[in-house]
Amino acid sequence: MKRWKLPYIHILPRILIGVLVFGVLLSLLFVPLISRNILSVSDLADAGSPVPTATPAPSSYTFSPTPNVTEAPTSTPTPGPTQPPSDVIILSVYTTLRLGDDNASVITLQQRLTDLGYLDSDMPGSQYNESIASAVVLFQRACNMAQTGVADSATQASLYEENAQTYRIKRSDIGTDVLRLQQRLAELGYYTDRINGYFGPNTEQAVMQFQAINGLTVSGELDYDAWVILYSDEALPIPVLPTDTPTPRPTRHVSSGQTAKATKKSTAKATAKTTVKSTAKSTPKPTATKAASSKKKTYSSVVAAAQDQLGKPYEWSAEGPDSFDCSGLVYYCLKQSGHSVSRQSARSYSQKGSWKLIKSMSDLRAGDLVFFRSDSNKNVNHTGICISNSVMIHASSSKGKVARSNLHQDYWERNFVCGRRPS
Repeated sequence: MKRWKLPYIHILPRILIGVLVFGVLLSLLFVPLISRNILSVSDLADAGSPVPTATPAPSSYTFSPTPNVTEAPTSTPTPGPTQPPSDVIILSVYTTLRLGDDNASVITLQQRLTDLGYLDSDMPGSQYNESIASAVVLFQRACNMAQTGVADSATQASLYEENAQTYRIKRSDIGTDVLRLQQRLAELGYYTDRINGYFGPNTEQAVMQFQAINGLTVSGELDYDAWVILYSDEALPIPVLPTDTPTPRPTRHVSSGQTAKATKKSTAKATAKTTVKSTAKSTPKPTATKAASSKKKTYSSVVAAAQDQLGKPYEWSAEGPDSFDCSGLVYYCLKQSGHSVSRQSARSYSQKGSWKLIKSMSDLRAGDLVFFRSDSNKNVNHTGICISNSVMIHASSSKGKVARSNLHQDYWERNFVCGRRPS
């Protein structure tokens, strides 16, 4: 019989030896990595799988942003008794929000911007309007990010951090709020340069002087706490240095003729003064009815001034005549109606002791100012002007314009703080 011979059978031992050597080399490479926790079997097994994503809710914030499930696939890990290693990176993905969007996530975004001081409080809405976009720009400016006005994932990740940057104005910033800052510092005597809306070295120096005199940390940047003080009655103006005492004039020699003439002149002045005084006493004082009528006219003029601004755009820190924020509208209308007031925040106006305090909504009337907090902040952060005991006109960040609102909506009733009647 003929014997069959397998081809290349003499090579098999060499192949087996090669496989064994390769296995030994692999073990020498990976065993030390595994023993030092640099590499794990799960890392090798999941290398081709998508990274699980999670949306962390800020611990100091009531609301949690809505994750974007359309931008990247996500998977929910099975709960277990052990925590993930500290070196595992978890990606946070947020729904990108931009001008024109109508999304429930805008409500959360608006309230977060309000809490950080970039927006006046208001009954929140789901429309991503110009007011929201401008507030996002201010936040991006404060964080030295690209000022796009789009709330992308990176912007929202910074916004919802536990220690997120609160409102601030700093060197090289440009904007309407910088313009108003310069005007307020000039009013208090700190700023004497050109008011142009650019935060340059002279504005920085004025801010530092304001901080030093008002007992604040001298940084040259105006943060939210300093902003609150700047736009209040507590803000101290720059001290006025005393002027030098004028040098007395030398005494002149007066002749007897001049003395007689001076005596005659002073006697005539005294007689005229006495006549005017007696005439003033005999003139009857205005009646109380006339004074009350004048006061009523002032209240109606505040309402008329507010109605004239309906439909004008909302803009943070603006005080008219073309755009307003909530306290800027109150300031403008009071000035238009003859009140002597300075530009202050809603919180400061709510604390004016010279204005009559109104504790109940049922006691409000046309011409009164009304003040609110928000669901997430106990401090006063919104104001409006009553045109009746149930309707107010206010600069609304949610509506993006000066608008009417019904005071008997649930949001306004639960967040009502007080009313004030300007005198």
